[in-house]
Amino acid sequence: AETDIVGNSFFKFIHEEDGEISNELLQKITEGQETFEIENRYITKTGKPVWLSWHCRVVLDEGVVYATAKDITEPKKLQELVSDAFRLAKIGGWEIDMIHEKLTWSEGVHQIYGTDPLSYGPELEGAIEFYREDHRERVKEAISSAMENGSPIEFEAALISAKGNEKWVRAMGQAEIPNGKCTRLYGSFQDITDLKETEHRLQSITNDLPGVTFQYIVYPDGTDKLASVSQKSMEIWGMSPEDCEKDTEPIWDQIKKGGAYAKLQGDIQNSIETLCQWHSRWTSILPNGQIRWHEGYGTPYKLADGTVLFNSMIFDITEEVKL
Repeated sequence: AETDIVGNSFFKFIHEEDGEISNELLQKITEGQETFEIENRYITKTGKPVWLSWHCRVVLDEGVVYATAKDITEPKKLQELVSDAFRLAKIGGWEIDMIHEKLTWSEGVHQIYGTDPLSYGPELEGAIEFYREDHRERVKEAISSAMENGSPIEFEAALISAKGNEKWVRAMGQAEIPNGKCTRLYGSFQDITDLKETEHRLQSITNDLPGVTFQYIVYPDGTDKLASVSQKSMEIWGMSPEDCEKDTEPIWDQIKKGGAYAKLQGDIQNSIETLCQWHSRWTSILPNGQIRWHEGYGTPYKLADGTVLFNSMIFDITEEVKL
């Protein structure tokens, strides 16, 4: 009520954490500034904090400050929720203004790079120099492709922060190209160091297993591919993980030469139809001419679009069969 306010100092109602904002307000008045806007919190009669946005006009001749306030408590709550979510997810935003050649980072990006937002002004060339040397060219190519062709930016790379810490980051972004000319790039930047460390530990474990581990993916149109292939592919198929993920046909050729292609395909198809675990034994002839017995296991998962994904392992059981 008006009677609760009139005659009291406005400091009485200000949230204790926002006292500095009010001191800045008094400084502006002292320095002769005639109009300004501020946001601060006040404590209501019930003890509940509210955010108010003030528009103020100073009339020095009258010694009066005229002010209007708008309750912005709900928008502030939403803003804080978004900020907290971004902070917990270690995500920040970035923008490259191509017209003015200016790079802007949010506070979250500064935290990832280990730079001080008050003293460090990011520049594109300097930002790329933070990346580990073996990743810089890929980052440059992603940015150049977005500028020239409007290609989406999406990459994972390692950088060395201003504090000397190695971090893995995921960058995503897109270009604005009105009238065929790129005027702006913008997107998000996320610290994925913890995720990468977990992936590396899991990769070390799978590489130590006696067989090759991988994901076998069968699409609704019948095409297939391998993903997340472990290093043991060299022992099982005589092929690098990268070559296995690039093309499955050389692996199927080994199995066809071994004479068990039709039976293995039948076992896989049965597992797809029943969503029961896949298990098969077969012979393969490797690129070096060796005949090897292999045994495979896989657990199928059907995705919403009809794609079936098998988490699988294949072992070499040649010596057991000979016994």
